[in-house]
Amino acid sequence: MDDITQGLGSRRFNVPDVEAGVIFVLGVSQAALTRVTESRDPRAAAGLARSMGALLLRGLGLEGGEADLIATRAAQDIVAAAAPTIQSGPAS
Repeated sequence: MDDITQGLGSRRFNVPDVEAGVIFVLGVSQAALTRVTESRDPRAAAGLARSMGALLLRGLGLEGGEADLIATRAAQDIVAAAAPTIQSGPAS
């Protein structure tokens, strides 16, 4: 919620209000998480995270190039953080 508020305050996001922005983010995130949990391929999950992140940021009002860059970096960070879990498998 704070990110949406800050994005609106800085005029980087172009959504009607905070509530609409939050609902938009939650809806896209829920759909993406559902899809990712169905996939067993970490590379596919990373690609989907990158694509959905970029689409989400564009939907909030960022320009395409900036949205793509932010989403790519975020997806790389998520994959790097999850790599030890992916490599060793789930905890028993």
